[in-house]
Amino acid sequence: MLENETINLDQYSNTMKLLDLNPKLAP
Repeated sequence: MLENETINLDQYSNTMKLLDLNPKLAP
């Protein structure tokens, strides 16, 4: 559980960074 949560947080952070770099991709 903890490992999955950590991975999810990393993926979420990476996604937010990509959205910040590419605002056109944001809905």
